[in-house]
Amino acid sequence: MMKHAGIQAEEMSELPSPLPTQPHERNMTLDVIRGLAILGIFTVNMSFFSSPVVYLKAAGIEWWTQPWDRAVSWLIEFFAQGKFYTMFSFLFGLGMVMFMERAERKGHQAVTLYVRRLFVLLIFGVIHAFLIWSGDILMTYAFLGFALILFRKMPQSQLLKSAAVIFLIPVVLYGVLLLGASEPEKTPDSRELEAQENNAFRQEMIRAIDRSVAAYGEGTYLDMVNQRIYDRSISFSYSIFSLPHVFTMFLLGVYAARRKIIAEAKHHLGLIRKVWVYSLVIGLLGGVIYEIGKVDIGFTSGLLYEFIGQTARMVHEPALSLFYVSSLVLLMQREVWQHRLRPLAAVGRLAISNYLFQSVLATTIFYNYGLSMYGKMGPAAGLVLTIVVFILQVIISQYWIRRFHYGPVEWLWRSLTYGKKQPLRKFPGKHRALTHTSS
Repeated sequence: MMKHAGIQAEEMSELPSPLPTQPHERNMTLDVIRGLAILGIFTVNMSFFSSPVVYLKAAGIEWWTQPWDRAVSWLIEFFAQGKFYTMFSFLFGLGMVMFMERAERKGHQAVTLYVRRLFVLLIFGVIHAFLIWSGDILMTYAFLGFALILFRKMPQSQLLKSAAVIFLIPVVLYGVLLLGASEPEKTPDSRELEAQENNAFRQEMIRAIDRSVAAYGEGTYLDMVNQRIYDRSISFSYSIFSLPHVFTMFLLGVYAARRKIIAEAKHHLGLIRKVWVYSLVIGLLGGVIYEIGKVDIGFTSGLLYEFIGQTARMVHEPALSLFYVSSLVLLMQREVWQHRLRPLAAVGRLAISNYLFQSVLATTIFYNYGLSMYGKMGPAAGLVLTIVVFILQVIISQYWIRRFHYGPVEWLWRSLTYGKKQPLRKFPGKHRALTHTSS
C-alpha cells in the first residue's frame, strides 16, 4: 500500500542545477524527473484510490476480467508499480544534501532546520494518511529522514556499501521466512493445517474487501477514518520489506548529490550512460524472471522458485526507476528535449501540491462523500481518468508558476520550516515560467 503513493519530500527541496551553465535550466532536469514521478505515482495509485486492490490481490480475486483491463493492469504493474516511489526516494536523499549545503552557505544551523522541515512533512503526512487517503508515503519519508541525517557526511564508498547491505535486508529476511515455513516432508496433518491457515487468511482478506467497500463506497466520513487506520496497520505489518529499499534509494540519492552526478551531468555522461544500460538490462531481466515466477511452468517449483521470483521483483523495481531517471537526465542534455519536457517541469515544481491534489480529487470521485464510484471503475477507465487529470494538472501548474514562486503546499512547508511567511506572489512582469528563485 505504501509502495505507491509516492511522494516526495525530496522533490520539494529546490535542487541545484543539472545544467550549471544555464541557471534557469539547472533545476529543470530535477523538476522534469519529479513531474514524471507524479504521473507514474498517480497511474499506480489510481487502482488503490478506486478499489480495495491490496485485499483483492491477497485473496486471489479478480474483479476486472476484460482483456483491456487485464492488459492495462499488467502494463502498470510491470512498468510503473514500485518504480516511482523509489524515484522519489532517490530524490529525497539528493534533496537532503542540497538543502543542507544551501542552509550552511547561508549561515543556518542546517541540521536543526532540516529536522524542522521533517517535522512539518510528518504533520502533512499524518493529515493526508488519516483524513484523506491511507496510501500516504510522506510519513514514511519523514520518519526515515531523521535516520538519513546520520549518513549525511559518510564517505562516498561507504554510502554505496551501506546501500547494498540495507538493500539485502528484505531479501535475506524473505529467505529466512521461507526456510522457516519449509518442511522436508509434509505430513497429511501439516498439509491440512496449512490449507486451513491459507483459507483463514483468504477469508480475512474477503472481509477486508467488504469493509473497504462499505466504508469508502457507502459509509460516513468517520467510517472512512476508521478504515484508513485499519489499512495503515496492514501496510505497517509489511513495511519491513519496503522500508529498506526506500532507504537504499535515499542513500543512492545522497551519493549522487555528493558526486554532483545530476547537478553537473555533463561531466558524468559516461557514468550516466552506463547506469542507463545496466539498469535497463537488469530491470527488464528482473521483471521477466518475476513474471515467470508467477506461473508454474514445470521446470522448477517450491520455495526456491518463489524466492528467486520475489528477489527478482525487488531488483526489477529500483533498476527500472534508475533507468527512467538516467533516461531523463540524458534527454535533458539536448535543447529540443528541454523544450518538449518543460510541461513536466511545471508539474514537478508543484510536486507535493500536485500529489495531494490527486488524493483529494480521486477520493472525491470514488468515495461516498463525492461521486461514490468506489469499486465501479476498472483499470482501463482508471488510466484514461489518470491521463485526463494529469493534463489538467499540467495546465494548472503552468498557469500557477507564472504567477507564484511556489506551489501552495510548498509555500506553507517553506514558511513553517523557516518560521516566517515566505513571499508567494511574483511581482507583475516577472512571470517567467520555470524560473527558480534562490532558496
